[in-house]
Amino acid sequence: MKDRSKMLFGALVACAIAGVLAANPVFAEDPASMIASDKAAIQAKKSEIKSAQEAARAEEKALKDQIRQAEQAGDPATAKTLKEQLKSMHKENVGEKKEDRKEIKELKKEFRADKKEARKDAVDTNDDGTIEKNEKKAFYEHKKKNDKDNNPPGPKGGPGTNWENRPGPKGGPGASPNRKGPR
Repeated sequence: MKDRSKMLFGALVACAIAGVLAANPVFAEDPASMIASDKAAIQAKKSEIKSAQEAARAEEKALKDQIRQAEQAGDPATAKTLKEQLKSMHKENVGEKKEDRKEIKELKKEFRADKKEARKDAVDTNDDGTIEKNEKKAFYEHKKKNDKDNNPPGPKGGPGTNWENRPGPKGGPGASPNRKGPR
């Protein structure tokens, strides 16, 4: 129980920090910091959930051991009350697990939205909120210039084939090791 309260306190502090950062317009504007904070929040929530689940399992195991000891001692009344207590505790733990999954799902949804916004901001160079054809063209030309392996998929043996995309039956469109083929 002490671990749970420490964990909840840590989560509350993290949420308060995230709230302050989100309220500050300097941090709210930067998509990279939003993505980083979302990743950190997801990881923190996952570790919080994991430790809470471990604590719940330990409590349930301790209760099962008490039930076993009561049955071995020949005390069916105590064993029955402990079983009822275990059943209610397990039901509560399952409910908490479902709530935690919902929270993780919401955090991931927020992360995807921030990531989408960051991609849009990367293409929108004049920050007017709309992406014109010239901005899109400039973005993809810049992206093409920064291609590290110079391996656009081309026809078998044609332009775009190199040591990764060989001519012949092993080469051709999509044969680059940078792309996963159909399974």
